[in-house]
Amino acid sequence: MRWITVVAATLMAGTGAARAADIGQPGMGREIAERWCAECHDITGTLPRVLDGPPSFVTVANKPETTAAGLRAFLHTPHAQMPDLALSREETDHMIAYILGLKRR
Repeated sequence: MRWITVVAATLMAGTGAARAADIGQPGMGREIAERWCAECHDITGTLPRVLDGPPSFVTVANKPETTAAGLRAFLHTPHAQMPDLALSREETDHMIAYILGLKRR
């Protein structure tokens, strides 16, 4: 019974960044974001917020409902204001790792 508690505590103890790194390579995700997203999105959370503009990646990362599965679905669903990214599974994993890694701790 004690090992179940230890395993459960270990699984719940990881930070957002640690879980993000398990998904993909955040550095590669940032490179993809710079190429595909930075023209419209603040991908680092350092620019002033444009009231009617798209959310920054930091804002997206810190929404309570943001999950890897939700980001995966979003990135593979066409949106009128976004280009068709046509990311591979690996590229998607890197993007997800980058975005989740921006979550404030």
